[in-house]
Amino acid sequence: MKNRTYRYLDGEPLFPFGFGLSYSTFEYSDLRTERTPKGAEIRVAVRNASARDGDEVVQLYVAGGSGAGAPIRSLRGFQRIHLRAGERREVSFSLGPDDLPAPRVEISVGGGQPPGEHAVRQEHFLAAPAMCGSDERQDGHLSQEDR
Repeated sequence: MKNRTYRYLDGEPLFPFGFGLSYSTFEYSDLRTERTPKGAEIRVAVRNASARDGDEVVQLYVAGGSGAGAPIRSLRGFQRIHLRAGERREVSFSLGPDDLPAPRVEISVGGGQPPGEHAVRQEHFLAAPAMCGSDERQDGHLSQEDR
């Protein structure tokens, strides 16, 4: 399955999920994750940084499955939101235990698919240290020890 679908692609997709022309620019910040007994809670702030109202598809990806044939990443949630020019909103996702394929996973949230290991980083993502994941993608880690 190597390089056959977004889940196994180790490069930049030609047309990623959410691809399309937009006259608005969105910024992602303040990614927070929390391991819970029922899975995990993920929150991120999204801001329309342009002078024009616009829609954004906020996407949540999980990476870090174990095993030789495990996908590089899996889409685990998405929300379409409308933001007025300059508006900022917090978007939240809940993941169940089945959505977390390993004790330690990488969480990415942004306006498109995260780049592969050997791809050039996309401009609409932001990297944050610590637990979890410019315009910008937020990336990070979530582990069992974070409970």
